[in-house]
Amino acid sequence: IVASMDELYDWVRSKHVDCKSGDGNACYELGKLYLNGREGFKKNMEFGKRYLELGCDSDSGRSCLALSMLYANAGHDEKAIKFMEHSQQQFIKQCVNSKDAGSCLLFALNILSNEDTFDDYPRAIQALAKGCESGDEECCVQMGNTLGLRDHPFADQPRAIEILKSSCDRGCPDACLSYAQILAQQESPNQSKMSSLFKKACDLGSPDGCLAHGYDLLSSFKEKEALKVLKKSCEEGDNDEACALAGFIYKSQKDITSASKMFQRACDMGNRNACVLAEELANSKE
Repeated sequence: IVASMDELYDWVRSKHVDCKSGDGNACYELGKLYLNGREGFKKNMEFGKRYLELGCDSDSGRSCLALSMLYANAGHDEKAIKFMEHSQQQFIKQCVNSKDAGSCLLFALNILSNEDTFDDYPRAIQALAKGCESGDEECCVQMGNTLGLRDHPFADQPRAIEILKSSCDRGCPDACLSYAQILAQQESPNQSKMSSLFKKACDLGSPDGCLAHGYDLLSSFKEKEALKVLKKSCEEGDNDEACALAGFIYKSQKDITSASKMFQRACDMGNRNACVLAEELANSKE
């Protein structure tokens, strides 16, 4: 993290030298800085694009991917496709040869984002498996989700459960949540197991896990406990749905002040329904 402007400019100069020496990652970092800017450092799209081009030429898959997105947003489809193909070539090379889990993940996500065909799903799953084997929990979770929660010819729920259970046992909250979601799809779900997984995901720090745990507690009429975990998801995890649900609980308890705060917090996060509810409560006080 660059603390001062002097340090920032020193960092830019250092990264520029590295980029010119063929360090594609340095080019990518500079490209991001110029594209996004930051306080005291103005955006410069041309500089950003140029650094990304240098990064792509130096085999930085992330640079090529960023260029692809830039051209796609500008409506230049041919260039977008060209740079996407180049990024995928670099990602799979880094995934296989350098065992770079981040590249494995990006390679897979680019394939999985195409909902028109499942032809390349096996390649995505293989890449995620490599990332997972190298110890990257995000790859493990994505692999489990792809095998167990997506509808396609290569789905494999037993394998998904095995992967997610192992990742959950290692302390990955997202894996615990996904594991529970797969169990919920089964003909005879193990409710007790699902409940314990929702709680574990929440205890490990997953805002979505706390939301699911909150819903689960409400289904068992444990309103006080549900409110506690929903507030945790809302206040610590910025989960707008949890904020809104907590608002409903407070409203049912006739605690209009607390309900208004929860609805307004959800509204501030972009939840339009919560905005309506917050306004209704505000008007009811007048």
